[in-house]
Amino acid sequence: MDETQDQELTLDLVKSYMDKTYTLSYTCGYDENLDDHLGIVQKVIQEQDKTSLYEESDEWYDDQRWDSVETIKKELKKEIIDNENVDKDVVETFFDDYQYEIEGLIYDKDDSDVLLDLIRHTSEPAMFYDTGEYIDSTEFDNQKDIKSERQMIKRVLHIPAKESRWDSNIDIMLCQASYGGRLVIYFQGDIEQWMDVGDSNRVEFSSPYVAIIDNYNGSGDHTDLDGHKFSMPLDTKNVWIDKTLKYNYTHEVCGMYDSWCGGVGIRFYKQNRGKKAQVQKSTLGAMMDVEKMYQEAFDKGGCTYGDMNMRRHRNTYYENNFPCGTHCPTCHTFWID
Repeated sequence: MDETQDQELTLDLVKSYMDKTYTLSYTCGYDENLDDHLGIVQKVIQEQDKTSLYEESDEWYDDQRWDSVETIKKELKKEIIDNENVDKDVVETFFDDYQYEIEGLIYDKDDSDVLLDLIRHTSEPAMFYDTGEYIDSTEFDNQKDIKSERQMIKRVLHIPAKESRWDSNIDIMLCQASYGGRLVIYFQGDIEQWMDVGDSNRVEFSSPYVAIIDNYNGSGDHTDLDGHKFSMPLDTKNVWIDKTLKYNYTHEVCGMYDSWCGGVGIRFYKQNRGKKAQVQKSTLGAMMDVEKMYQEAFDKGGCTYGDMNMRRHRNTYYENNFPCGTHCPTCHTFWID
């Protein structure tokens, strides 16, 4: 009998046939990205923590990793049988008995970072930085009222009071956004850049697009400040991907492509000198919490009075008597024409 048939299989022997590292998961093309998962990207940007995204991507590619491990196990069995002259049944039995240990060794050698590819393949979405300032409904009686609002906007955007280059643009935006709304700075965002701002505490914008947006009613207007450069305190809780919001300005209000606000320069930096400045907190987070509450109620079969999203109400009907409008018979929300 060949003495090699008496070779005792051990985990150390199996490990000696393993590669130093394995790539268990990978993307197959640029169509594998995070474009359909911007809600998770939004969370990562605001929390500056990729943990939830790693957990999600691990789940997406779990079957691929399992297939890779099965392939590697088959290759290991063949190599051991060919080189150690061990009976095939002995190898199969050993791999069955030590299945979890062997798979654990393979997983420990995984050098995959599929999330990095997913991020790189993701398109640059329209995003905005909420200045924390709110513009009231702008029905101006005279030029004095317009000038007052304009000067407030210029202070927020660090435009000198005597600089009139963009005054007419700002005035038109104020009049067009007659419902008022949040004063925000739009740009086409590199999500990889925004996911890790490090210890930066300020963000600089070059030639930004500025807008007044009302995400509740779905209205607003914007203008560009071509040639203007200014910085603000950086708070990632004030950074929003437009597409993740109800009645977002880019797609639902204006029907524009994400590239409409491209070309805006973004630079992060840390300011060590002087008192640490802060930006007013965005109130959009609270609005999103309310939206979540409305959606949960709808998912459970109900609806909520005051929820103006008609799609979250059932059996609505239109009444053509004054005041005309749509009624929800369950919670009695009313949409007047």
